[in-house]
Amino acid sequence: DMAVHCGVLMRFIHLTESHDILLLNYLIIAMATTMRAERWRKRFVESGLVQALVKLVHRYDASSEPGQLPGAGLIRIGIGGMMRDLSAAELFKTTMVHLGALPALNILAHAPEDKAQAAAAATVAFLAFSDEFKDLAREAGLIASIAHLMRKRSLQVQLESAEAVRVLASNHKNKMALVDAGAHDGLRDMLDHQSSEARVRATSALCLLATNQDNSAALSKSGAVRPLVKLLDSISEPNVLAGAASVLANVTSSKILDTRAELAACGAIP
Repeated sequence: DMAVHCGVLMRFIHLTESHDILLLNYLIIAMATTMRAERWRKRFVESGLVQALVKLVHRYDASSEPGQLPGAGLIRIGIGGMMRDLSAAELFKTTMVHLGALPALNILAHAPEDKAQAAAAATVAFLAFSDEFKDLAREAGLIASIAHLMRKRSLQVQLESAEAVRVLASNHKNKMALVDAGAHDGLRDMLDHQSSEARVRATSALCLLATNQDNSAALSKSGAVRPLVKLLDSISEPNVLAGAASVLANVTSSKILDTRAELAACGAIP
């Protein structure tokens, strides 16, 4: 508290202009530690925290020369964690979007670090709470990026990306764009995961994607019917069962593709 009262927040923001990677890594640790005290987050944001983080993301984009320097990955991970924590608070969501957080998250989504990718996807899920912001997320290129993250091997990246798909898919244009980008393939693969949380998130996201006729046909063609039927036979978790049943109901009601033969072959129709 004494440090904050002495003006350390503004000093932190000023130091983000440094190009010394070691200094920036220590600085980000100090900033993240200060942010744990939620009572100071509003003052931190008012001091220019979001602008500073967005600027650092662009500077240390993994595709740039500075972004490939030793220690740059730790900077991306630290920034991702702070953006995720800020976006979880209703107070800062709109400010973050208006200050360019979504394009910055698209950059973080392409970072090579799993933790940075997971943080980016989680932050997208927090920020895209309104239809306007869902549109902005699509315009920032995040649909293709989240679909790409769905195919990553890291479970945490998959979980956060599935939640981002669920949030984004409540927007009609996003719903179609996510399937066009192949997000449903990653969700289909999650249906077989041993993690209960993975199955819950996958079925929840697929429920929203499958409400579109074209998407329902795409889900069937992707091979999602068999693992969904398997869940009905082997899983006792209510949320998973309800989600799987809902997706299958939408898939079978598709007027574009008749899935009854496939359902019968999988044992869904006794």
